Amino acid sequence: MLRLFPEGAALARQNRSFVRRAVRFLGAHSDVRQFVDIGSGYPTGGHVHEIAEKDPLVNRRPVHVVYIDNDLSVVEFGRSLLAEYGTADRHTYICGDFRDPDLWKQVLATGRIDPDKPVCLLAASMLHFIEDAWTPLEAIKRRLCAGSYLLVSHVTDAEGAASETDPQDRSAVDVYTQSTAHYVGVRSREQIERFFHGWQMIEPGLVPLPEWRPEMSEPVGEPADHSRLVGGLARKVRIGGCH
Repeated sequence: MLRLFPEGAALARQNRSFVRRAVRFLGAHSDVRQFVDIGSGYPTGGHVHEIAEKDPLVNRRPVHVVYIDNDLSVVEFGRSLLAEYGTADRHTYICGDFRDPDLWKQVLATGRIDPDKPVCLLAASMLHFIEDAWTPLEAIKRRLCAGSYLLVSHVTDAEGAASETDPQDRSAVDVYTQSTAHYVGVRSREQIERFFHGWQMIEPGLVPLPEWRPEMSEPVGEPADHSRLVGGLARKVRIGGCH
């Protein structure tokens, strides 16, 4: 994949930097203290809870985080790290499938998330692996209280970014699909904007990752016009309780 998609490592760095900036933004400009990270992957430097609790640019207060991955080895390794660092009372990993209609019940069963308080739902660089990602995402969005946030980053076919019609991009997608038997979809800007439907976008909206509030972070590396990932953060403003 790196041979066909050599900027993959840079995109991973962009994605982690985007998540860091968004969590910093929430720590400085919101009262959200609960996070659910879907498709979290193997723990890397700068966990969501580490940023929210220790980063010097945020109002550092204890948070609660539920990390979700469908790979049991990821979950077991993550739990062992939390136990080692003495933070398992506030944070946990669970093994779950984003498409499972009972996933939110699994989240609440951990006891880490208060369903009556706002949550930040993170779907960073994972929705392009789900063919019909809108249906399960909407099911979770409906259960979140007003004041909750949704973070999404996604591969796009926008100008200057990835395109399923470009031979190199199409080849990289095909190789991944054939080697893993997993779906990967490159979506248009309009399709990605649908994930935020009904929620209020936080400025600057859906943009190439390096353009999302760069003042909240260290240098992000790649020029914005070369990013194949776009991302955004939105807030649920509809008055009403949780479902």
